[in-house]
Amino acid sequence: MAAVLCSAVVLGNRVNNRKDCGEYFNSMYQKDDINLVPQDDSPHQKWRFEGNYDYYGNKTDQPSLIVMGQPMDADLESEINMQINKELFAHYTFLSMGFHFYRDDINLPNMRDYFKTASEEEMKHANMFIEYLLKRGGQLKLNPVMNPCRHHWGGARMAMEDALALHKQLLQSLRNLYDLAFEKRDPQMADFIATNFFGAQTDRIKQLSNYINTLRRRTSGRVPLGEYQFDKLTLGD
Repeated sequence: MAAVLCSAVVLGNRVNNRKDCGEYFNSMYQKDDINLVPQDDSPHQKWRFEGNYDYYGNKTDQPSLIVMGQPMDADLESEINMQINKELFAHYTFLSMGFHFYRDDINLPNMRDYFKTASEEEMKHANMFIEYLLKRGGQLKLNPVMNPCRHHWGGARMAMEDALALHKQLLQSLRNLYDLAFEKRDPQMADFIATNFFGAQTDRIKQLSNYINTLRRRTSGRVPLGEYQFDKLTLGD
């Protein structure tokens, strides 16, 4: 008799009908009520502050001295703050993945190291966006970071498939931000995004695709020997 867990059917070491991490990412950032901060004067501006604030948090008419001419477009400021949140969500997710493989009943040390490195990379990306936002005279608004799409990641292939789906959504989000920068006639921001992020995301997507296809060929059964060999030989190199 098939076992049923949380309305999902468990098949071998996989879970059928589980929600894809890319779908979770999309649905999460499309909610109307996400990350509202009650003390904001305008709760409809979810990803930016309404007006300028001094370093005590008081409203002020004095813009940043960095600003030359028109301040950063409000839509761009909002989208950068949202992108920072997305990068932090990815950091949070890959951190969860990494330490999942540190469990004593899994013990794949190179998988742990791979996702720890990916987590550190996403934190680095978030910091780069924060520094750029402030360099341009924008205002940083750090909102709550949502939970990862799950807390148990299965085997190597399942985790890497989730990571691939998330990286694809991050790349699409960066493309949308890049297009918005051009639409708002901000070529400096467009150049910042293209130079620092497109290549890294594309390389990571290609790498994960390679690993997933290798695992598909090597793994079978509930506790596949190929997964151990993949961790030891492929990631160990």
